[in-house]
Amino acid sequence: MTSTSKAALAAGVAACVAVAIVGMLRVGGEAATTWKPIGKVDSGFKTVRVLLTGAETGLLVGYIPGTAGAAGHDDPRFSDRTTVLLSADGGRTLAPALDTPGAAVAADLLDARVAWLAVARPRTDQPEGSVYALFRSANGGTSWSEAGAIPAGSVRQLVVTGPDSGWALGAGALVHTADGGATWSPVEAPGRRDPFKERLCDAGGGAIALAGDGLQISRDQGKTWDRTPWPGGRVHLLEGDRVVVDQGKPAVFFGRLKGSRIERGAELPGAFVADQLAAAGETVRIVGVSFGKGGMDLEHLLLTSHDGGAAFRREVLPVTSSDAVGLFGDVAGWLITLDRRLLATR
Repeated sequence: MTSTSKAALAAGVAACVAVAIVGMLRVGGEAATTWKPIGKVDSGFKTVRVLLTGAETGLLVGYIPGTAGAAGHDDPRFSDRTTVLLSADGGRTLAPALDTPGAAVAADLLDARVAWLAVARPRTDQPEGSVYALFRSANGGTSWSEAGAIPAGSVRQLVVTGPDSGWALGAGALVHTADGGATWSPVEAPGRRDPFKERLCDAGGGAIALAGDGLQISRDQGKTWDRTPWPGGRVHLLEGDRVVVDQGKPAVFFGRLKGSRIERGAELPGAFVADQLAAAGETVRIVGVSFGKGGMDLEHLLLTSHDGGAAFRREVLPVTSSDAVGLFGDVAGWLITLDRRLLATR
């Protein structure tokens, strides 16, 4: 899913944090996660998502940008190529699993086998705009099939909540399918749909959530919505009953959803925007961006707790986007560094 922090980066944020990646990363003298170099990613590959299906298996989802004049068009988008790279040996080897026209824009996993991918292709009936194709895999990304079009003028986020149930969010659009993408239905929810200001989240048990100005959860495929307000702040994201919220800058907190209220927990770094939240047992890991004064200095962070979220260790990651990080379980992870190295921890 494209994050708020990625949009800020694309707007011109140029400052990066230099981090040594040989041996162990250290934060404030404390030994952090051991990230080992295991491979290299082509410099032309634009990462959309890193999806881990297991401790040793995963997918790199992205695209190779086109060039003007290729494919017989002045518009370079006509020669974009979506690429999915598959590894079954911890990232040491990467094999192409999908190569198709268009630019990947969003991807999600239901479990170790079911994966969905949205691909943008330029419209041929008008000079601007895109159409969006849904691709599905039922074997962990080894093979893919095109399931049809997603009927939305914009797709920025994709969430799979069941083997045949999925949701897509774009500017002014929220759509749902219950038959694997054969048909889609527009969904009405309170507020205005903005994928840069709200996050589509799997709420568990087939439920879907919109996190942003408060939290909205639907358990009946979007027919009704239960709202949990968060006055004076915003909800960054939800994973199960775990949430990241802010109470107005710079106070950001980890918390738990308790019925219709949010119970605030550990305080996180100030001016922090959470992009990923993964939990396994008592281990909670959060990936996001911490912005400096004026929003111009930033650090990409991995926050790790082994006590259910009571306290977090802070670790700087050598990446340009949270989308270049994938997590699995309580330890495993892959990331693509600034210099295109693929690192892994397990």
